[in-house]
Amino acid sequence: MLNLKKIFLKKSDFNKTGLNIYTKINRYINEFFEANLIVDMGNKQKHIFGANTKLVVLKNTGAVFVDGLNQNF
Repeated sequence: MLNLKKIFLKKSDFNKTGLNIYTKINRYINEFFEANLIVDMGNKQKHIFGANTKLVVLKNTGAVFVDGLNQNF
């Protein structure tokens, strides 16, 4: 499994492949949010000029949806 947090510390560190993955993940997060499958738990910032960390959590309906995926999407 690819661990983006250890490879990329901030968006400006992304290469083209990493940026494509980042963009796709954000698109899915927005679609899940619009479908009411996740809850936005807010943003955190470790220090004044540090990067923001967005935290989202699956709702029960989102967990059921993800569990039913066959990974052919």
